Amino acid sequence: MLPLTAQDIDALTPLQPPEWSSDIRLVFRTHIAHDYFEAVKIEWDGQIVAVGELIYLATSVWIGNVIVHPAYRRRGLGKQIMQTLIQKAGTRPQYLLATPKGLPLYEKLGFQTIGRYLFFEANFTEQSTEKIRLIQPAERQIVLEMDRQASGDERQVILLNHLEGCLVYVDDNEVRGFYIPSLGEGLVVAKTWEAGLSLLGKRNADGKPYVVVPEANLPLVEYLRAKSGEPFRMATFMLIGAPVVRQPKMVFSRIGGYIG
Repeated sequence: MLPLTAQDIDALTPLQPPEWSSDIRLVFRTHIAHDYFEAVKIEWDGQIVAVGELIYLATSVWIGNVIVHPAYRRRGLGKQIMQTLIQKAGTRPQYLLATPKGLPLYEKLGFQTIGRYLFFEANFTEQSTEKIRLIQPAERQIVLEMDRQASGDERQVILLNHLEGCLVYVDDNEVRGFYIPSLGEGLVVAKTWEAGLSLLGKRNADGKPYVVVPEANLPLVEYLRAKSGEPFRMATFMLIGAPVVRQPKMVFSRIGGYIG
């Protein structure tokens, strides 16, 4: 087991799962230079054949992008990666989002299912975006606190690198939601229904035709099912340890599978 470095990232292309729409290299390029991020690899005959990574937050850790090259599966490499990541994560709660292929392994390693994330085709372009504008410096702490309430943890080490382009929904001089276009799939967090839908409309206009939401945001899931039909994919939300207190009804679009 070796650390993954920035020089390794272009060599990850052969590991790309065909069902994953986004280039796996983007996550590693975005985060690898930061202290909150750690990635490992397994090499076989000089080729990277398995990878995985950790995102360290204030009170929890996220495990993500555990991938094994298709030609090297069923050799225990995924289990080796996971055991290393679990050990590195220590005693804090450990979260991950599991694909159907990875689910049996994670269950054997002690992860418990605590929910699901649902993938919907969605079009919100009919929503008004007139109350959306670029964030002002005085509103940065408001956005960070809103994300803390939604996620249950301090994610400012990640968000601070993307707040310059953050968009906020403002009504009656109050920030009621935000959208960060440059972070993962486009994080949308909102305190009100109107703010959430409006920000999803702006996200759609930016060329993002689908949305991934926690199943625990029941009003949004019911709305999406009525609007777009059943989800086209699901990911299982899993945990080792005691859960943090989250507000999933505030999450209208996740960052990505590596951090929710």
